[in-house]
Amino acid sequence: MKRSRPVPARPTAEPQLHPLDGIAALIYLSYSQCLLQIVLIPQTGSWVAESVVPLISLVLAGLGAAAALRIRSPPWLLLACPGALLSLPITCKWWGRAFLSPGLDSESGALSMAGLLARTGLTAAACGGPILILLGWITATSFRGVPLPRVSGLAVAATAAGLHAGRLLPLPPWPTTAIPLALAACMLARALIPHLRSRVKPHTLYLVAGACLASALFLAQARAASGRAGPCPGAPGFSVLSSAAARWDGNLVAVIEGTTLTQPPARFRLLRLGHSIMGGVFLAPAQIAGHSVYSAFHLQLAGAAIVPGGRRSLHIGLGAGTAVRGMQRAGVVADVLELHPEILTAASAAFGLIPKGLGSTDAGLFLAGDALATAPSLPNGTYDYIIHDVFAGGEVAGPLVATPFLRLLASKLRRPRGILAVNFYGEADEGLLRLACSLRSVLPHLAVLADEEEAAVRNHVLLASWSAVDPGAATPAAAAALCEDQGCAKVLAGLPSRHLPLPDLEQRCAALDQGRAGGGGGRSPSFRGWVAAGRQAADHWSVMRMQISDPVWRCY
Repeated sequence: MKRSRPVPARPTAEPQLHPLDGIAALIYLSYSQCLLQIVLIPQTGSWVAESVVPLISLVLAGLGAAAALRIRSPPWLLLACPGALLSLPITCKWWGRAFLSPGLDSESGALSMAGLLARTGLTAAACGGPILILLGWITATSFRGVPLPRVSGLAVAATAAGLHAGRLLPLPPWPTTAIPLALAACMLARALIPHLRSRVKPHTLYLVAGACLASALFLAQARAASGRAGPCPGAPGFSVLSSAAARWDGNLVAVIEGTTLTQPPARFRLLRLGHSIMGGVFLAPAQIAGHSVYSAFHLQLAGAAIVPGGRRSLHIGLGAGTAVRGMQRAGVVADVLELHPEILTAASAAFGLIPKGLGSTDAGLFLAGDALATAPSLPNGTYDYIIHDVFAGGEVAGPLVATPFLRLLASKLRRPRGILAVNFYGEADEGLLRLACSLRSVLPHLAVLADEEEAAVRNHVLLASWSAVDPGAATPAAAAALCEDQGCAKVLAGLPSRHLPLPDLEQRCAALDQGRAGGGGGRSPSFRGWVAAGRQAADHWSVMRMQISDPVWRCY
């Protein structure tokens, strides 16, 4: 009798993650960085969030990748990704309120930069840790057997994309309601339906998911255009009239109304970009209605008060349009280059800004986009006044204050009396000196004016021209033409008292150039600039939170 051999049981093949799962995880890594930044920026400031989040993302994703080398990642691990990503904004807001706010309000005083960076790092790790570690784990498992340099390159590329995706993609302003659900559904399908992996190829599944993702982002952006409005919880008397996400960098653009705590109370309207106030006007009482909330914007009109009679001005950065309205009031045609179209919309809808000035038949150009790209196309020798104010978020975009761009703006001035006015926010330290030296390298005459606030960190306006700039040359008639309120006229009448002398400027600029060339005592200029930018951003954020209470900043 023939004996049958026992048939060994077929080993069940352990489902493997596909490299496309790893690519999806890298896309999630990029998106989660943007999400972390958007949620943290209202609590820490843009510079701090954008500096800390990529570092924390790399570290935590690296921890997950290291764990995957020892522990295999089953496909059901994909189930955890959507939940972790959904919980990120909730935990981030909770941690921010509990951990960050107590050290940043006016009663407790401002944190040092080191303390702010440390707290922000811990907050980002606490609320973003689960999703970032999972993504590193999935990436490493999906690319098992793929050369490490290739995987590392993909991870670095995803990190870089996370930094700039807000500028390149229509990321929604309310990420809690517009997470890329197509990728999440794709991962869930591959985890929950094992036989689907053998019947449907991964690239087919992800192709369908990509189409759904594009539709979801389009609908999210359409929803974002309508904005949100309503009262601010925890901030009596404050409300948001309109809000939208800046398409360029994801920052919140909002029009806010509030009431001062002074007696009698005054009602005001502000324009917010991220964690900066771009300007505002008083609404009541009647005697100050329409007046600018901040005198620093009047100071930007100093060039037109010193050299009146100009015909055209160029404004790099709009804000709430205070300087533009002043120029238009004096009969000057104002052209505007503004990075954010949302600010153009808000300034028109909430602050009554129009391209045409009072009694003028010539409309100015209101252009949205990067000034680095649009300014070269403007005609040379056209403008009597150029006002350059691109400070926002505690920092200024480096290329916009670099010597090549300032030289370009100088070429747009009408000779010999055209004036370039550049706003600088910060202390009268090396940062102000660097800007003054850059301006002197392209225009021979310079004067520096300081805002009236008796504070170390304040606004300065640097006036540069082909001809001598004398702050004492401003006349009451020129001030009256530019101003509609006594506060503005007072600022322009007091220009001589606001003059900030810079003695030995030539020698100091030469020493600064020598320090750049020599490396400055073991620290590179880029490192010193990074540290200085951090201090400036932290100081600015502290000032903002002293002027406006925390519940208003959380109202987004």
